Amino acid sequence: MTDYAHFGNHEGKCKLYDNTEERHATEVEAAEKAARAKLREQDPTITEQDLQINFSDRIQQEERRRLQKATQEFDNRNR
Repeated sequence: MTDYAHFGNHEGKCKLYDNTEERHATEVEAAEKAARAKLREQDPTITEQDLQINFSDRIQQEERRRLQKATQEFDNRNR
């Protein structure tokens, strides 16, 4: 028999109750850091500027709005 008790845990144990957008952003950031480190290890001549990805201001603003909206929705669900 499967134990489903962890679904009642709102302290982050079960991903059913976490902020998916926030978790995704954290995981992407960690993957980016790891990829940058691996590239620099493979080729020490690579600079941070070489690895920089530049997004337009519009894209950055839309991403901030999307994340803020998702965080508000998550907070509203968990009150």
